[in-house]
Amino acid sequence: MFSSVKNLASVLRAGKYSDFPDSERSSYVKMSGQYVPVILHPLDGYLVSGWENITEGLKALTGYVTDLFNTDVSEVFVSDDSFKMIEWVNRRQTTPLKKVVYMAAAWSPCSSEDEMNYILRGCRHWLSGGCPRLKLFCANTGSVDILQVLAGLRQNAVFVENRRDYTSTFGHQWTFWDGYDIKRSDGVTATVHYEPLGALVIAVWPETTYNYN
Repeated sequence: MFSSVKNLASVLRAGKYSDFPDSERSSYVKMSGQYVPVILHPLDGYLVSGWENITEGLKALTGYVTDLFNTDVSEVFVSDDSFKMIEWVNRRQTTPLKKVVYMAAAWSPCSSEDEMNYILRGCRHWLSGGCPRLKLFCANTGSVDILQVLAGLRQNAVFVENRRDYTSTFGHQWTFWDGYDIKRSDGVTATVHYEPLGALVIAVWPETTYNYN
């Protein structure tokens, strides 16, 4: 889905063509050389394009919009079968993403083992020295073995039970009552915290900020 910058209103999204009402399958727009069926959302009025495969539709829309406005993607909101859009966007542009949000259904925090493994792989990648721009990671993961997240890194992990108030570089605040601190070889320190209700958090501390209370 694409949104306007000014008021964050949705303007274009990809949807299942099979969900289009039979009476509204006559309107098409030309995108990147192909004619794509579209309808107006009945409540919000934005365009919905119809595709047999929504992920492929998202790729087509992304290419069309970024070419049209000569711009790159800055934020990605993904869920379910569109999860691999993160890697696809990173491969097609040189400008790094500023923000990635993964959204899962409330009744299924991580809807597949592949998605959970993807998240854990990304976490371990940072902890091992990758993803230097990562400042804060938070995911509603359901039940997670924190020792699994720290697999291969436990020799550098120190469990801390003091309260600490964290503020990210973009203003997000979090209070930690405990967590595993890991200091990378480059001197950067992060706290890995798991909440019993199912939130996994990795917070990268600013170089000179350690707020103990």
